[in-house]
Amino acid sequence: MIYNFVNKLDYSTNLTLSLTRQPLLPMYAPVVPTVPRMKADKIGELPGLTFKPNFHHHAGYLRASPGNYLHYWFVESQNNPQTDPLVLWLTGGPGCSSLGALLTENGPFHPNPDGSTLFENVYSWNKTASDIYLALKDFFTVYPQFSTNDFIVTGESYGGVYVPTLTRLLIQKIQVWSTILDLLF
Repeated sequence: MIYNFVNKLDYSTNLTLSLTRQPLLPMYAPVVPTVPRMKADKIGELPGLTFKPNFHHHAGYLRASPGNYLHYWFVESQNNPQTDPLVLWLTGGPGCSSLGALLTENGPFHPNPDGSTLFENVYSWNKTASDIYLALKDFFTVYPQFSTNDFIVTGESYGGVYVPTLTRLLIQKIQVWSTILDLLF
């Protein structure tokens, strides 16, 4: 009614109201600190861990394509992460999570029988290599310091299909990219 009075409209005119959500005005938006993804994904404490790791590990999501993300867990080498090979582990399935391999096979920690704590795997692959579990495409954007390390793709079960398929694609992309670089320089 007040709106109609102020705008000199007939009092029987309905007020138009939109319930569509509007973006928050920038001056009222919360300040979001910009933290590099590598730092944001770093795991500081892992609940239930019964030892202090002598390596860094990170987990989060890497962009596979616009709107599609892959979960990853990156475990740096305990030896020399700057020069040790980088290993991408692909578990079978299809659809089987590589977290199973991380936590029960070749990762740096295994669950204790109590189901709530983890113990050190003294035979972990990250004793001599840095391990990536489940993601690749966006990895070198976040971790460019590993781009010159040797790169190994391996896996188990249906990974016997994923590994050669991915490796073939990587080789093709590298060859195409090398050709493009040769043409540009």
